[in-house]
Amino acid sequence: MELVSNPVERLKKKYRKRIDKMVLNDDSFSDLLNVIKSAPKKEIGGASRRENKKCDSVFIVEIERCLQSIEKIVHNPRQFIKEEYEVVPVEIAKKIGSQSIRHLAMHSEFVKEIKPNGDVVPDKILATLIDEEIAIYENRFVMTLIRKLVLFIELRFRYIEKHWDSNNSDVVTMKSTVVIEGIKYEYESSLKLLVPSEDEGEKAKNDNLLKRLAILRQRVNYLLSTPFMRAMKKANVVTGKIQMTNLLRTNSDYRKAYELWNFISRYDDTGVTYSVKEDKIAFDNDYLNQLYALMLGSFLSLRSDKSLPAPKATKKYTVTPQFVQPIFDKELADDRFLEKMNGKNVALRIKTAAQIEKQEKRLAEKEKERLKKIKEAEMKKAAEEARKLKELEKAKAKKEREKTLAAERKIAAQFKLKAIAEEKKLRRREEAIRRAEIRAEERKILEEQERLKSTRERIKKLAIETKSPVKKPSNI
Repeated sequence: MELVSNPVERLKKKYRKRIDKMVLNDDSFSDLLNVIKSAPKKEIGGASRRENKKCDSVFIVEIERCLQSIEKIVHNPRQFIKEEYEVVPVEIAKKIGSQSIRHLAMHSEFVKEIKPNGDVVPDKILATLIDEEIAIYENRFVMTLIRKLVLFIELRFRYIEKHWDSNNSDVVTMKSTVVIEGIKYEYESSLKLLVPSEDEGEKAKNDNLLKRLAILRQRVNYLLSTPFMRAMKKANVVTGKIQMTNLLRTNSDYRKAYELWNFISRYDDTGVTYSVKEDKIAFDNDYLNQLYALMLGSFLSLRSDKSLPAPKATKKYTVTPQFVQPIFDKELADDRFLEKMNGKNVALRIKTAAQIEKQEKRLAEKEKERLKKIKEAEMKKAAEEARKLKELEKAKAKKEREKTLAAERKIAAQFKLKAIAEEKKLRRREEAIRRAEIRAEERKILEEQERLKSTRERIKKLAIETKSPVKKPSNI
């Protein structure tokens, strides 16, 4: 059994010497000790256990490598700028362009007035509305990755923190039944010693990895409360195979997020492994005598009005104790490792050939059942993929039909707009011709008036020159 400390060892030796002295100098002590040693029903067992753990740094290093890029995306995500057009009162229009001028020229009903200097004052105008869309595919992918990463880290952190303690231990159990003058004494005891394990020299490294994992947990949980995640709250999560868009392929930050997605999708370990070694404790005569002395002290410390003094004359003979394997499963069972050991307790039981054969048969049946479930799962997955593919093809065909209809509607709208423009152009041409004809008619009337005026002046002058009355023409 492993020594704890020098002061304890000195107390052990001092106690042992006192017991030996009492046994040698007092026949009553010696007789009682012989009765304890010769008890026919006696079981003694012991085991030494060594526990070591080893943390896997691979997933911590990979998350640390990519997390900074995710934080950059969260604080400065890419956005899609979407332009829309809407006819609004001119007072609230924020941005107009050449499209607005063309639209106003084609819709004279939106003109409020035309000033004498030619300035056009619109009542309504086609304004450009700019909307920044954050819920693009790449940002939805990052949002889904953050949620997935929080769960990935949380599960491993809780498991590792819960199963962090590893100890080296020794346990000794004793069970005995002693009958003295018709009085039966049943003795049962268990003593366990625990010492924190050094994990084969990896304790400091393991502690450092746990601290790094705790820091990663804090950083990832913080991302959930950022404005980016609040803005993406109602966005759809990304499912199925990730589409390699240009942004995921060319942008270094988004590319690292894609690499982290692939890593945590493949990594299915808990992040820590345990090794447990147990050996039987060897009991020599000196060690057995120490244990018998412990039992003697327990017998003498019992206070009861039902006990009787031990007889002085007792036959002396030796009985070899029975060493049980295992000692007591409940003493060595350790629930900390059930998850890593398929739910089986740790014990020192030596299995027979029949038990081993039965266990192998049971394992083979379990393996057969596992393979059957895997096959069923694969068939179910294949059927599900076929269904999804069919739905995808239907959705694609529907999308193509909608795209074709949209194109046809667009072409029809363009033709309609073109026809309206042609009609307006024709009306303007006819109006120009009509105005030109009116102006030409007015010029003819003016010319005729001038001709008549000139004729009157000429006749008047001729009349004056001839000094004869001139009869005015009736048609003038």
